[in-house]
Amino acid sequence: MTYGRRHYLTQQVLVRLAYAGPSSSEAREFLKASARFVLAITLIFFGLAALANGAELAQEPAGASPNAATAGEFLYRPGAEAAFEVAPTVETRVRFDVTGVIARATVVQRFRNPLDQWIEGVYVFPLPESSAVDHMRMRAGERVIEGEIREKEKARQEFQKAAAEGKRASLVEQQRPNLFTSRVANLGPLEELEVEIEYQQTLELEEGRVGLRFPLTMTPRYMPGIETSLALLTKGRPAIDQDPEIEFKGDDETGAGDEVEHCQDDAGDALLQPLFLPPTVKRNPVSIELNLNAGFEVASLASETHPLAVQSLSGRSFHARLRDELAPTDRDFEVSWKPAPGVQPQSSITTEKGPDGTYALVTLFPPTGSAARTVRIPREVTFVIDTSGSMEGVSMKQAKRALELAIQRLDAEDWFNVIQFNSVTSTLFDAPVPATPENRMRAMRYAASLSAQGGTEMLPALLAALAPSAGAREEGDVLRQVLFLTDGAVGNEEQLFSAIKAKLGRARLFTVGIGSAPNSHFMTKAAEFGRGTFTFISDVNAVEKQMSELYAKVESPVLSDIQVSFDGVEATGAEVWPDRVPDLYLGEPVVVGARFEKIPAAIRVTGRRDGEPFETVVPFGQAEGGRGINVLWARRKIQSLLDGLHEGDDPEAVRAQVVSLGLTHHLVTAHTSLVAVDVTPVRPGNESAEPVMVPVNLPNGATFGSLPQSATPAAWFMVQGLVALVVAAGVLVVVRR
Repeated sequence: MTYGRRHYLTQQVLVRLAYAGPSSSEAREFLKASARFVLAITLIFFGLAALANGAELAQEPAGASPNAATAGEFLYRPGAEAAFEVAPTVETRVRFDVTGVIARATVVQRFRNPLDQWIEGVYVFPLPESSAVDHMRMRAGERVIEGEIREKEKARQEFQKAAAEGKRASLVEQQRPNLFTSRVANLGPLEELEVEIEYQQTLELEEGRVGLRFPLTMTPRYMPGIETSLALLTKGRPAIDQDPEIEFKGDDETGAGDEVEHCQDDAGDALLQPLFLPPTVKRNPVSIELNLNAGFEVASLASETHPLAVQSLSGRSFHARLRDELAPTDRDFEVSWKPAPGVQPQSSITTEKGPDGTYALVTLFPPTGSAARTVRIPREVTFVIDTSGSMEGVSMKQAKRALELAIQRLDAEDWFNVIQFNSVTSTLFDAPVPATPENRMRAMRYAASLSAQGGTEMLPALLAALAPSAGAREEGDVLRQVLFLTDGAVGNEEQLFSAIKAKLGRARLFTVGIGSAPNSHFMTKAAEFGRGTFTFISDVNAVEKQMSELYAKVESPVLSDIQVSFDGVEATGAEVWPDRVPDLYLGEPVVVGARFEKIPAAIRVTGRRDGEPFETVVPFGQAEGGRGINVLWARRKIQSLLDGLHEGDDPEAVRAQVVSLGLTHHLVTAHTSLVAVDVTPVRPGNESAEPVMVPVNLPNGATFGSLPQSATPAAWFMVQGLVALVVAAGVLVVVRR
């Protein structure tokens, strides 16, 4: 049983005893005795753990050790009896080449082995969830080996075979849509090796600006146990019932979960566990440069996350780089640019001729200015705020400020409620209430009192927010919205997606990413399934500005029932992804990928706004040539196929289609990987290579959590353990009396 599981069960015992509501002195005495007993057991556990840690440290071999570390250096043991060693590092160079709304990124990772032995380096790194990874090269000295796409298991077998034969090899795999691993085999003593990855993505367009975000670190994920999730649905939570429509996935034996998730490979073994360095340690630096051809006159180009050195080449073209050249990978990189006054980016079509037809990426902007009517609809808004331990520090400050701003913007005709969650879920009101001055003031005081602690049990809060409202107005009279403020630090994304699909109804779910490195995959997909939008807030000083933009958006009319068609092309002659375009709010463009055998005359988008028909048509004669459009189309189709699993599509049929698309378009997917193998063995047959994790920086503003923040002498561990055991014995004596 893990520490996280013990802590959670202890908390649940105390909560349920508190719910019992003793009505007699005998019951109160029982409650006190039970609390003392739980306290005694907890003290005994901590005492024994401290003694065990002290004994282990006292027996450490000579050489580097956690006791001797003075600068928070990350250490590892290559063997059970071996001395601690310094782990390898990675230096990353990133270059973005942006044309219009398409970005081509080149990511170069230089692995350094500081040891005098052969190793296999393993590095976990995030990429944008919409990225289409299609190329990989491995450089060792003067040799360059081009990566090839293989079915995932075949690529892994090819890599393992090369590693065993002493050959240099590299393997890039997708663990999640926004989480990848890079493995390099047979990295020699004091040797360097470069792995170059290329990917393509479409950029975010919102509120009159174009934005690019590149994740540089990741928040440790919390993995709740399925048994715990079901228990919260069925035991002691009468407002939330178990629903047979929701497909729950998980392992009954996983318990309440640790605060750092073990990434699992297809076979289910614990392949990788991100190793987070203390906040004071900054390793694995990154350099970033941007070559921009915006396609329109640019008024400003800036980053709110990293200082930039910007060189203007023309009104439309710029070169930018990090001002500090090398930066720690402890926060996501974000940059955006705005058009010059009076300039509005126009609808665009970019095409590419492929072996089996023509591919197109289509961006359509809704009307603006006087053409965009704004009719405010009364709303029922449920604010859900994450108060789990991963939100401690700057993230909690951001979330509370965002919630306060949201409450202040409520109109007299609106209804609202506030839900907070950590290990348990609680609501401010029993049901949504009118947004009177008194109710809003009470909610403001509630927001100010919130603090971060406990686990990230998100499912009960999500179900409570999407449950039919008791006491509120009829759905036809109000627009139901859920605003979810969280860092998304969960590992059970698939379970949560299934819940959203099953329980959304007519509601709209808007996610707000809090912190320097939120789980953007979960936040983006949750908003997509919830027919809402995702907003990322990286800077506490930008909360008011970005939340004001979000609230202005959600208060505007919805563009719904969107259909995309091509003039002059039969319905069966065009394949559009996503196949179901989500609802959009004014200020957001429609971006779709299409493939067709015959070039159409125009693209036509229809829908409804304020209950009235809406239509826009763009001639294909305006199309510009592009590169990699087929890759973006394939990436969108693959994601739509995987989304179909939440609706009961056959997993084997989906897997086969994903593999076929990955191989055809040379893409890393959930079922295909990139592998590069040198033909010449480099490691001597009498040497062995140890697998070594490359440690990852914690996100800026995050706390070190359950990982050790400083070295503690063995003797002090012993003293702590003995004191805890003595106090526990005293508590037990009191209980027995």
